[in-house]
Amino acid sequence: MVGIILPQLRSPPMATKKNTPTFAQKLTSLEQIVATLEDTSTSLETSIAEFEQGVNLVRSAQEELSKTEQKVQELLASSGKENGKATE
Repeated sequence: MVGIILPQLRSPPMATKKNTPTFAQKLTSLEQIVATLEDTSTSLETSIAEFEQGVNLVRSAQEELSKTEQKVQELLASSGKENGKATE
């Protein structure tokens, strides 16, 4: 009997360095927070705690997007220089 060897599927990384959530995980958490806040049975204390966590996640995600945008701009600028093109 010949066995079939299947490649192991890699799951996306759960977190990056220092247990920091990935951008996708931040968005998922924000979606869950919004659902919690939209639930009218959520207590005021829970709503405030969730809102605070959401604000922190948004700030973190915005910072990550800004860093990524800067990196893309740097790559485009260096690519333009290498090809002898001027960048705007």
